[in-house]
Amino acid sequence: MDEDFFMHNQNRFNPETALAGHEPTVAAVSGSPSGRTEACASTHRADGGRPEGAPPSNTAPANSIEDGFGLLLRFGIDSLYVSYSGALSQEKATEFDRLKTLAQSESVMTQALAVYSFGGHNFIVRDRGTKRCSYILDDPCYRLQIAGSKSRSLPLAYVKISSHWLTAKGVDYVLADLMQVVESFGLVEGYARVSRADLFVDFVSPVAISSWDRNAWVTRARDITEYSVDRQFSGWTLGRGAISCRLYDKTLEIKVSDKTYLKDLWYEAGWEHGQPVHRLEFQFRREVLRQLGVSTTDDLLRALSSLWSYATRDWLKLTLPNPNDQTQSRWPLHPLWEVLQAVPWQGPGVAVPIRFVTHQAPSDAYFASHHHSLLTGYMASKDIDCPVEGLKGLDALTRAYYNDPFNPNFICHDFRSLTREKVAAKRRLYCLPDPVSQMERDRLVRQDLGRAYRLGKDGE
Repeated sequence: MDEDFFMHNQNRFNPETALAGHEPTVAAVSGSPSGRTEACASTHRADGGRPEGAPPSNTAPANSIEDGFGLLLRFGIDSLYVSYSGALSQEKATEFDRLKTLAQSESVMTQALAVYSFGGHNFIVRDRGTKRCSYILDDPCYRLQIAGSKSRSLPLAYVKISSHWLTAKGVDYVLADLMQVVESFGLVEGYARVSRADLFVDFVSPVAISSWDRNAWVTRARDITEYSVDRQFSGWTLGRGAISCRLYDKTLEIKVSDKTYLKDLWYEAGWEHGQPVHRLEFQFRREVLRQLGVSTTDDLLRALSSLWSYATRDWLKLTLPNPNDQTQSRWPLHPLWEVLQAVPWQGPGVAVPIRFVTHQAPSDAYFASHHHSLLTGYMASKDIDCPVEGLKGLDALTRAYYNDPFNPNFICHDFRSLTREKVAAKRRLYCLPDPVSQMERDRLVRQDLGRAYRLGKDGE
């Protein structure tokens, strides 16, 4: 299975070939205006238009397109949680114990060494596990909870995959990469099993999601909740258990999450700047996935269409309530829901080219802008016009401040040592590779263990 089922743009679905019984075509994604025009040739248009001579898609009713109830921008797997059966090797258990001990040190320099590097990833090893898992490893791509070597009933690893990483690389690449990481821990048995999967669609519509009340929802869910941000309606949530749904204003949400890369992807699919983009998202947990025949990741990729169909046709519907008919099953579907039901999961897609780095260090632009702001503020306060003079003065001020024993932040460190500690701590925070050798790590572990023993003995 390649990346067919992960990231689709409606602009890549060619209704003419689909109706003819052929596989849908894939259009190249391009950031240029000409590429954007080509990519949007077969997109559902909010104004009802479509390419001249092209019949409506067989996955969306003609009136849904022509009446202008929705433009589908993107759809795919947003969140994915998987587990792997197997056993942690004794060698890795010893290494993770060592790194965990480093993370528990009172020394910042020692804590900075608690990093597990493998396959281009630099995982922060946390100082504590959980009630069920002995070790926790983090980087921008994965959060791994790993069982101890003596565990027999728990999976070897339980993993939360970053949605940004899924978007950048596609589900096939991510699962292959993750398998290599998990195999480095010890023996892996069988396939990755799905614990949770969130399917989504981003869309634009002239229909406001606040334009109906809760009676319009026909659902098996017992809980229906409305949300607002600064008194502006932001969305709905339905259900809390094995399956749940969220329909919300994604443009409001990314102001907080800062997932600005989504705007470029929306633009490629026909979005116009300033238009609110909404997201419909269904969360499927293990219980309902098993009931629907989904156990492994391969099962999931084959079942995307049926999962979406179950969620939007059997479990939840948006309707036009008829006050004269008490039988909700006879109420007509809202035209917007017809568009959302018709997401063409079965068509092929392509990887989405967005920037992603496997560390968490801020960008050069971040450092440049903050440094310039500090420099110009210092120059203004000291009446300095020359940037070179300003840089020297700011450096001297910083050194004097941290070397001053009367400074409340003075912690018995000279400026050079303090700076080395801060750099080491931030390398770990940013998931950057650790330049210290394994022998040095072992020495520091023994040193910390010896210090802890002596403190305990003296305290007795």
